[in-house]
Amino acid sequence: MGRHEREEPRPYENTGSGSFERALLAFLGFWHRNLVDPVGDFFSRTADKPWGLPRSRRWAICLSLGALTLVLAVVVVQAVIQGDQRDYAITTTQVVEQGVLLEEDYAACVMSIDLQGRTIAAETSCATNASFPAGTRVSVVQDPTDQERFLVVDPGQDWLPMPGDTWLVGGLIGVLLAFFVVLGVHRLLLHSSIPDSPLDARAVPTGADPVEKHPYPVMSGATDGFGESWEARKAAVGNGWLRFVEGDVRIRGSLLAALVILVTCLAIGLGSATHAEMEQDRQLARAQPIVTTVLLEKSSKGTSTMVRFGNEAVMLDYEPRWEIFLEIGQDIQVVEDPQRPGRLIPQEMADERGLFGILWDNVPTIIGWIVAVGFLAWLFVPRELAAVGGSLDRFLRRGKPRGRH
Repeated sequence: MGRHEREEPRPYENTGSGSFERALLAFLGFWHRNLVDPVGDFFSRTADKPWGLPRSRRWAICLSLGALTLVLAVVVVQAVIQGDQRDYAITTTQVVEQGVLLEEDYAACVMSIDLQGRTIAAETSCATNASFPAGTRVSVVQDPTDQERFLVVDPGQDWLPMPGDTWLVGGLIGVLLAFFVVLGVHRLLLHSSIPDSPLDARAVPTGADPVEKHPYPVMSGATDGFGESWEARKAAVGNGWLRFVEGDVRIRGSLLAALVILVTCLAIGLGSATHAEMEQDRQLARAQPIVTTVLLEKSSKGTSTMVRFGNEAVMLDYEPRWEIFLEIGQDIQVVEDPQRPGRLIPQEMADERGLFGILWDNVPTIIGWIVAVGFLAWLFVPRELAAVGGSLDRFLRRGKPRGRH
């Protein structure tokens, strides 16, 4: 019997008796003792400390973190505004130089420009829908504090800062972030399932009548009372639904069938409306003159497909079928809706679709219908679905050897 049998197991086992194995074991053991163990001890010592604080102090931590998030949002918005104002001042005060556009990266708001024999990368304002082909005359200014930074001022740029819009958007984002921070910290430190701090206990005087004890301040008590009431309501609804699910399957099946019919009618109606609009666009693609545009941005980057139409960046109404294989700068053939100038439809819409094309056009509707029907079935007939799944599993395993038990 070795002495290590009564101790904690070693972090690494000695897998051999060679010098390399011993050296490796010693190296790993050293890092385990000096890095892993201290970190684990620190977290084990501090894991229960937040629960030892009074609830009022935990509330203060929660609200302070929310306020800190708002302050950080204000700092970021102010920095963005100052940067925009600085760029605007540069475009209006610095000497303008003329160059020739070589290539435009519309999504990155950057132009590659031939400036008096050298190639530079210049930033566009990103606040315009204008786009320009190679060979366009371009005016740029240089950042006086950064000799490698250039800003495009013409054509079609708008560097004018708009603090009102920036404050509105930044403020909304900051408020949302602060709300989620407060919500997360409240969930972590003040949820009703978290034990109260022993510092919140109030002793009852000996011989005195029992009085109502307030283990935490009134504000947090009201909040936790609301949380407990909400949890109780959810539990009551869940228990009622459980009793319903365990009831007569004929009633549940009838309700399920009615809801499936309703969902199917909605899916058919939406699909028909979409199909009618797409069929009209196909007729336009067959009848209208074809215009060649240039691909500026793919929808795979999280935005819509953008093409250069004249000197404007225009969003296509439909994604090209094989957009994933297209390259930025590639030609895209489109037609323009005569009733809505500026609305572009890919010319490939005129091609025959076939069964696969019809299914592809209705993929969102089909997926939505499957998800809705599956959710309703899971909601109304969960036990029956489990039984069907078990039967299917037994059928698929028929004739296969069973594993040992």
